[in-house]
Amino acid sequence: MSKLGIAPSSLTEEGRDLLQSGQRMFDEVVVINPHNMWVAFENNTARVFSGQDDVSDLDVLIVRRTQNMGAAISVLVRALEFNGCNVVDPISRYSVGFASKLKTSIRRWRDGCGPDSYFAFSATAARDMITHMRQNGSYPAIIKPINGRGSDGKIIVNTAKATRPISTQFFADRDGDDMPLFMQKFEDITHEYRVVVVNGTVIAAVLKNKTSNRSTGSEFTRLPDRAVDIVGQRTSAVCNPEGIFGIDVGFTSDRRIIIIEENRAPEWRRLQEVSGVNIADAILTNIGQ
Repeated sequence: MSKLGIAPSSLTEEGRDLLQSGQRMFDEVVVINPHNMWVAFENNTARVFSGQDDVSDLDVLIVRRTQNMGAAISVLVRALEFNGCNVVDPISRYSVGFASKLKTSIRRWRDGCGPDSYFAFSATAARDMITHMRQNGSYPAIIKPINGRGSDGKIIVNTAKATRPISTQFFADRDGDDMPLFMQKFEDITHEYRVVVVNGTVIAAVLKNKTSNRSTGSEFTRLPDRAVDIVGQRTSAVCNPEGIFGIDVGFTSDRRIIIIEENRAPEWRRLQEVSGVNIADAILTNIGQ
C-alpha cells in the first residue's frame, strides 16, 4: 500500500493539485498539520502522529512551505526519513529557524548516543504524547527548553500526572509559537566526563564531579591514562568527526554512552590544569598543517 503525505495542511492551489493527483496515484494521501503533531524517537524507531493519524509509515512526503513552522517541519522530515520515507527535498534544507537543541538531540538519538526523545507541537498533541509515554514506560523523564543552555530550565517529572499541568502552562504561554514541548527519557548517568575533541580524536578527558555551586562551575578530577583511553575510544566512536568540541559525555548504569552537551567553542583552562595536557598544543597538532 503506497502512502503520500503533504505538509502543511493549509494547501495552496498547487497543493490542492498535488492532493488530487496523489489521490489518483497513491493508495492513501494524508495532509499533515505539523503544529498538531507529536513525535516519539524511541526503541530505534520514530512514531509520528498528526492529530489522530499515524503517519509513521509514509512512503513519500512533499513539503510545500515552512514559514512559521520550521521547528515542526524539521522534526517531521527527520523522523520520516529515519523510517525510510522519501522526503522529496534534502532534509538539510529544513532548518529550525532559531538556535536550538532540536537537530542535535535527534542526531544523537539516531547515532545511538542520545536518550529517547519526544516532541509535541500543541496542547492536544502533548496530551496524547504524555499518555503514550506513560504506556511505554518512558518515565521518569526530563522536560527541556529546546533553546536552553546547559541545565537551565530542565524539569524532572516522574509521572504523566505531574507532566500534564506543566504541558498545559507551556502551551498557554506560547500560543501559536513554533515551539515544541521537548521531553527525554531520564538516563541513569553513573559517571560523567568532560572531554576535548579535535576532528574526532579525544585529546584530553577528566572526570566531571557533581556540584551544587553554580557560581564556581564544575569540579574536575584527573583520570589515569587507561581511563582516558577508554573514555576517548568510546567518545570518538560517536562524536562529530570534524571540528573542535568540548563535550560532556556520560556512561549509564548499563554501560551505554550518552552525549550530554557539545560546545563548539570550549573553554579549557581548568580542564588543562587538571589533565596536565597542553590543550592548545594538542589542538594544533591534531588539525595538521
